[in-house]
Amino acid sequence: MTTTTSPAATTPAVFTLTNTAGAPDAIAATGGATQSAPVRAAFAAPLEVTITDAYGNPKPGAIVTFSAPSSGASATFPAGTTATTNAQGKASVTAIANGLAGSYQVTAAVAGVATPAVFNLTNTGAPELRMNVEAASQVIAGTPFAYRLRYTNQGQAAAPGATLRVLVPQVATISSTESAPGWTCADDTATVERPVTYRLLLPLVAR
Repeated sequence: MTTTTSPAATTPAVFTLTNTAGAPDAIAATGGATQSAPVRAAFAAPLEVTITDAYGNPKPGAIVTFSAPSSGASATFPAGTTATTNAQGKASVTAIANGLAGSYQVTAAVAGVATPAVFNLTNTGAPELRMNVEAASQVIAGTPFAYRLRYTNQGQAAAPGATLRVLVPQVATISSTESAPGWTCADDTATVERPVTYRLLLPLVAR
């Protein structure tokens, strides 16, 4: 913008002006609005919002607060619950499903806007297998002994086709014929023998 005087001056005055966005008027979920993730896993897409003023201009520098349910199925935000909009008026956070399966909503709010943005999230169940191995503390060489494997699923989904593996001592011989049905050897043979080498450590004696 320039101005002149009358009579005209040799050098006009110059004004440099910038139109900035007004106060936040609307907030909308523009990324990751509806998605699911296994319990204790991160959601694939960040939860993203876009903030605009009353004329639809993106609003930079606005602080957005994300909120998840305080009980039941929910999500956590490892980098914090607040984010600041960039030059495009966008802000986002990464969300991680908690340990409970179910559907819920996360909201994102900004000061001056009454209606928050809403994200519809679902935590899907996942298996959580735990195994305990029981065996005799002492056995007689040349005689069979058994491992007893106890496993539990403390997760919220079944685990069909799961494979349980146990590390057998090197001095033992695995017998598939005496094992319960369904147990096989790692190399698909009936018996696996693993030799063991003993080493003696001799102390150094000064002469």
